[in-house]
Amino acid sequence: MKTLRLGLWWALLMVSALASTSAANELESFFASRQVMGTVYFARNSVALDEQGEAQVLALVPRLRNLDPAKKLVRIEGFSTASEAGEDGVTRAMLRAYAVNDMLRARGAGAERFSINGQVVGARAGQDSSAHRAEIVVYDNLLDIHPVEIDPIIQR
Repeated sequence: MKTLRLGLWWALLMVSALASTSAANELESFFASRQVMGTVYFARNSVALDEQGEAQVLALVPRLRNLDPAKKLVRIEGFSTASEAGEDGVTRAMLRAYAVNDMLRARGAGAERFSINGQVVGARAGQDSSAHRAEIVVYDNLLDIHPVEIDPIIQR
């Protein structure tokens, strides 16, 4: 069974946010540091990378390899809509994030230290296809967060 370094740190962030106003300010600064390095779009109902998606992921590999994990945290965020057919939206979103993570891992981009997230988003009329995506996001490691090994939540 594959293990991924997922963010138990998200739970720590929530606890630290409740701890004090100072911690709340640090948490706010952490989320404000969010930078989208790249967005990979998927066909509706698909969790597989197409050629264009693979090219987008490959273009990010050199930049991701050069990130200092002590200073930057990488999160692959998958998205889907409730209107897509098949498994539930969160599972589909997670599988999109896994597809990107798997390709980054195969290319030696340090994906074993990336966290993964999946979420369902509401699509606005005429913009449904933009919700079928995965984003490679970088945060400043302002809270000195370090990933830990856990078993994946979703198994294929």
